[in-house]
Amino acid sequence: MVLHVKMNDMKRMSITNCLLIVLLFLALRLSQPLATLLNVNLLTASTWMISLVALLTALLMGPVIQRHIKRLFHQPGTTIMFYLIGVAVFFTLLYGTAIVNFPSPFNILEQITTLDLTGKLLALLAVTILLPFVETTVYKALTDRMPIAYNEIPTLLLSALLFGLINCLALMPLDIAIFPIYFLVCTGFGLIIAYIYNQTTSLAVAEMALSLAILIFHIGILWL
Repeated sequence: MVLHVKMNDMKRMSITNCLLIVLLFLALRLSQPLATLLNVNLLTASTWMISLVALLTALLMGPVIQRHIKRLFHQPGTTIMFYLIGVAVFFTLLYGTAIVNFPSPFNILEQITTLDLTGKLLALLAVTILLPFVETTVYKALTDRMPIAYNEIPTLLLSALLFGLINCLALMPLDIAIFPIYFLVCTGFGLIIAYIYNQTTSLAVAEMALSLAILIFHIGILWL
């Protein structure tokens, strides 16, 4: 694996912003109480929460987002290659977990069938566009201070484990029986994000690859 930009040359997020991003992500746990309070479908409440968290995250991460978008064009060949790899691997993981009926934060097939067309479109927008954005930014917040330039493989593995844990805390159903499975699935997604980020230095590549994979997965099953 190749790290294209030295860590000393990469701008760090403030510790305050890192903590705020993580706390915002954990706020997704409020989807269930919100659904109960307002007597709405859980997926509908989750759509609202994801949208709110994505908006607040974007406001906090504006300069960081701009830097990562600019990095898309530093090495176009590398960007395209790892984008396509990411789409293929993310889709494989999504499809594989669906086949064996493993839980995934990006699989809303069972819940979305209960919504009308407008609800389906809004839920798909939240899960295919906004959630990958929130996921990749929380990964950035969790790993921003990690010394990846000096301990590359252990740091990538640790970052994926942290990503899996934070996803469990924010999104996992309150069922300890499925915790190990959910943790492994989310850690797998985190490992792919970590690898693509390490190869391209742009989280936007992983975000866009995950978005397209989720979109293909849901549209392919729901409407084809």
